[in-house]
Amino acid sequence: MSDDLPMVRKRDGSVEEYIPEKIVVSLIKNGISPTAARAIEGDIRREITGRDTVSTIELAYHALVRLRREGEPYYMSWIYYDINHKRRRTDYDIQRILKKQLD
Repeated sequence: MSDDLPMVRKRDGSVEEYIPEKIVVSLIKNGISPTAARAIEGDIRREITGRDTVSTIELAYHALVRLRREGEPYYMSWIYYDINHKRRRTDYDIQRILKKQLD
């Protein structure tokens, strides 16, 4: 793992190493091709390289923005999985954080 990549702060407060394949697998599960998923992960990696830490919410934000560009069905697939399998609303968490930053 590159020293330039940040540690990831999870929702529960714990910190772990950034593992690119976690993002790639999540994207593939939402219908994106493996090639496109790796390209999206590469974009995200470039965004976060050089930072000390990044939150899972921020990683999800970067992934969701790119999924929406690929097509609304991919974005909605992520939201559906988040709600029905993980029992959370990452999209609402992101909106709340962005609103705080604007206030």
